[in-house]
Amino acid sequence: MPHHSGRRPIRELIAAVAPGCGIHAAARLHDYSINPNEQVVRGERAYATLSDVPVNIDLVNVFRRSDEAGAAINQAIQIGARAVWLQEGVIDHSAGRRACESGLLVVMDRCWLKEHRRQRATTRP
Repeated sequence: MPHHSGRRPIRELIAAVAPGCGIHAAARLHDYSINPNEQVVRGERAYATLSDVPVNIDLVNVFRRSDEAGAAINQAIQIGARAVWLQEGVIDHSAGRRACESGLLVVMDRCWLKEHRRQRATTRP
């Protein structure tokens, strides 16, 4: 069963991921790849951990296996991220609870692209 910390946070996170524009046109945001095994991902520098990224991170989007999600959430808590989004199929309830208890917004087992489309469909006149 999908877990999230309420309907409003999903809308806020979707707005943060794609502020008022198409999925690939999030001009006010920048993606940082976190991968300890790579130095460059999609033509840009990759970082070994979230704490290596030289800017404040608001949203951590987790595309890892469920058994690895807890480590990503622990890093998100450590750096003071505002939210974690675990993609569809990524489920770690105990890590989600830790994140909620630390004040982070949590979305679990949801595809942000599908949620973005659903949100756009419900806000159209």
